[in-house]
Amino acid sequence: MSGRNLPELAYVRGRITTPLLANEASWTRWDQLAVIQHRAADAVSVDNQMDGGLSNLRHGAAMCEVAGLADRSPLPYVDGRLAAPDAPGIGVELDPDRVARSAERYEREADVYAFHDPSSVSATPVLPKF
Repeated sequence: MSGRNLPELAYVRGRITTPLLANEASWTRWDQLAVIQHRAADAVSVDNQMDGGLSNLRHGAAMCEVAGLADRSPLPYVDGRLAAPDAPGIGVELDPDRVARSAERYEREADVYAFHDPSSVSATPVLPKF
């Protein structure tokens, strides 16, 4: 399933209890609107680089807020502003054992993680910068 196939994404969302994040399907505010219209996700990941800057990111985030979708942010908002973290990074702590197991699996099964369809690279249009 492609992350941009919104009917399939909505189908999956309707059959699982885990909240679903639209990432590849929500690069621009127009994509975010389509995700909202299809009810294809519980949260979206907005991206100022893909949507032409911070102003457009703000518009997309506001649209998602009005629709009741979360704008994924690992940092908490306090009084309308992102709270500065108390430690380096964005508050995520890695589990070293899990990272080691994942690295070992990648070493054993690297071909599972490889991209095998060069034709789909050309099928994805380049997004305009506004």
